[in-house]
Amino acid sequence: MPVWLSLAVTAALTLAVLIIYLPGGLLWLMPGAIRHQALPADEFPAAEDPEPVRTTAPVLEALGFERLGVRSEKPPLGKPLLSYDWVNRAQRCYASAYMVDRRTRRLYFFTPYDGGAAVLTADHRRPGADLHGYYLAGGLERATPEELWTAHQRQMATMDETGRERIATGSLADRMACARAWFLGAGKREVRARQRTAAVMSVCGVAMLVGIAASVPWRHLELLAKR
Repeated sequence: MPVWLSLAVTAALTLAVLIIYLPGGLLWLMPGAIRHQALPADEFPAAEDPEPVRTTAPVLEALGFERLGVRSEKPPLGKPLLSYDWVNRAQRCYASAYMVDRRTRRLYFFTPYDGGAAVLTADHRRPGADLHGYYLAGGLERATPEELWTAHQRQMATMDETGRERIATGSLADRMACARAWFLGAGKREVRARQRTAAVMSVCGVAMLVGIAASVPWRHLELLAKR
């Protein structure tokens, strides 16, 4: 195989790897680069939510939650993730659901505290955290919303004992502000842990492209182009 063709194939494969991993690599580098946006209520009515979200809503309402609306979280170069949000005003706690595919939704409860502290409990596997007085997080795989809420209340009680105060105000704007604060603070380590592989692959991909560019016989190509 000619050298130029070999370099072209390698470059194409490297670009394919970067397309897959670069969004995660950028998120590892800049966890706070997520763009948050509240979506118009008239364009995202509750009646048109995905079925798994619609069937979850009555359960959350029975637990004291009311619907806030829909927002999007868009990572750099990545696809936006739609988050369907509720609030329990009495407990000053948020609930959020999102879809991982057309049939599967994930749910988590999130309670923001003063000083950037937070409690997060999810119904799926995720990195756990037990930073006393700052961040408590964990996942209960396949837990029902009721079971998840019970576990989250226990974690809130633990955080309350440290003297932290719950600060959720119950608006979609506040929910977005709390999400931004999580990505920049308590959640930064978790985001980087999830995106570590993507970061490594991105660095390798960029290094390979630089190496390929350095290997191209540019002078030879210029002479051929002049013929």
